[in-house]
Amino acid sequence: MTRTWVLRIARGALAAFLLGAVLGGFESTWVLRTSVTELVNALQRLVLWGSNAFVTGLVAALFGTMIAGAVGSVAGLGAEDQSLAVQTGRDPLSPWLPWVLGGSALGTLSLLALPRLLRVAVEPRGGTRVAVVVLLVVVGALLVTVAGRFLLRRFDLTGRGAGLVYLGLPTLLLISMSMSVSAQMKGGRGTRTKAREGVPNIMLITVDGLRADHVGAGARVRTPTLQWMARKGVSFVSMTTPSTSETPPLGAIHTGRHPLATGMLADGQRLPPTMPGTGADLQTLAEKLHSEGYSTGAFLSSAALDGPATGLSRGFTVFDDGLGANRRGASRLALPTLGRWLAEGGQGPTPDRVLRTAKETIDRLGEWMSWHYGENQFAWLHLSEPRNPTLGFDPKDSQMLDPIPGEAGRAYGARVVGMDEVIGDLLQSLEADDMLDDWMFVIVGTRGYVPGGANPNVGEPWTQVPMILFGAGVPAGKRVDAQVRLEDVAATTLTAAGFVKRRFGDGYSLMALVQGRDLGQLQAISVSPPRADGKCGISLREGRWKFARDQKGNASLYDLEDDPRELTDVQEEHPERTAAAKKAIVGLLGKPQPTAVVPPQPPGRAGVLRTLRGL
Repeated sequence: MTRTWVLRIARGALAAFLLGAVLGGFESTWVLRTSVTELVNALQRLVLWGSNAFVTGLVAALFGTMIAGAVGSVAGLGAEDQSLAVQTGRDPLSPWLPWVLGGSALGTLSLLALPRLLRVAVEPRGGTRVAVVVLLVVVGALLVTVAGRFLLRRFDLTGRGAGLVYLGLPTLLLISMSMSVSAQMKGGRGTRTKAREGVPNIMLITVDGLRADHVGAGARVRTPTLQWMARKGVSFVSMTTPSTSETPPLGAIHTGRHPLATGMLADGQRLPPTMPGTGADLQTLAEKLHSEGYSTGAFLSSAALDGPATGLSRGFTVFDDGLGANRRGASRLALPTLGRWLAEGGQGPTPDRVLRTAKETIDRLGEWMSWHYGENQFAWLHLSEPRNPTLGFDPKDSQMLDPIPGEAGRAYGARVVGMDEVIGDLLQSLEADDMLDDWMFVIVGTRGYVPGGANPNVGEPWTQVPMILFGAGVPAGKRVDAQVRLEDVAATTLTAAGFVKRRFGDGYSLMALVQGRDLGQLQAISVSPPRADGKCGISLREGRWKFARDQKGNASLYDLEDDPRELTDVQEEHPERTAAAKKAIVGLLGKPQPTAVVPPQPPGRAGVLRTLRGL
């Protein structure tokens, strides 16, 4: 009995390993054909499939070993089974192996479904979705048990039961491998049409944490690349971001809509597909350019910008958001995700797991560009260099003109210098390949930054950002001093590229200002991240005047021309302006200040946002 029992454990572990490998292989196939939006070539798909099949097989084998040890010690002792064993000289599998496979399937499928369960549990009607997923897992395990029972009962008398089990599972494994490797590469070659004459490629470079006072005339540090691009193109020196959170400004850039209009006011919220209230389609810049025949790709340096979680992936064929994963596509697989969560211990990932270097992000951009040579391309490159404390740059003293005082301020200035150098390397590589003249660049900061741990607010260091237009079709040597807004970027980009689009969403094309026409006084409204009770700070900027209300509801008025550092509240001297600003905000919101309700986040997403807030 001891020998039989040990053999049963070994056979059960092997069968469970093969079953787990099959489940892991088909999971890889599923994510590669659905949710993976990174650029994953055939060899990378094979490695992803193989690693996931092997790890999932090991997990299933662990379940199989335990179940085979328990079931195998008591099953197969009936008179019929004993008689069959005597007649054939072998151990019949039918009484015990189906339970090993079914139990292993139940345990493995439960683990594979767990990340999805945790995600849908925090969504609206999450309880119903959880119940459906649990039911599917149980039904799947029962089907494996019934199928194994049927096959083994049918063929055990002929002595071919084991062969069917051990040969059938590898066959399914090979099928899953073939389906994974043959999955279409996202944004692969030949997915778009030939380039249209006279239409430039467009590269949108957004930089989180890039302050206006670190770029251009009077900058605190030397940024020769950005200054050269500004001299050869158009610089906007008074641009205001609509939000000092990380994600909402990007939603404003891509839709031309203020976060107050879309409802995406805080990190952790999602850009809706339609406008709240009206139900009108909320088109993104990528969707517009994709409809014009552009190949679209996004390459991001922050894990906060997860495509499904933020809604920013709409319109992009490639959306490279898989930060923190060892292999491309692995961020969508269940067991690697669970492994990361366990390694983080509930504390959230370390900064180096949520922010990656500009060089790595640009390398992935270059790979995508090579696949789409000869096509119209729209590339979104998002950099987080200025706010990434894990990066260490050692610039020359001559590059640090007037850095923000303190060690943190100097380190911030050094990171801005380093980012400028990386962008310069990108331009040089394009020029070396004789492609620089084919591209139009839009470089914009999404929010400012205050080194030293200050929380984002609606002060000028956080709300004032630079913008530069450079490249094909852009007039040279232009400077726009008028107040402009981040939500004007999409319309400006389309007009500068040759599309007649004076409005996009609520944004205006700023090319009118470049051409000397007047757009009138543009109101710039900025919103800060919410505090625990959901209340946000808000500011209203009109020319030299800025009205602000902090998260606690305290109001102030500043004359930015005489007081650019916002040190003196002049409400008493200008009560009529204060009253007008308060009336305008209440008229817009229906209340004195905005509030944001951040939905519950699944464990991994919550940890990422918590880590990023601490930087």
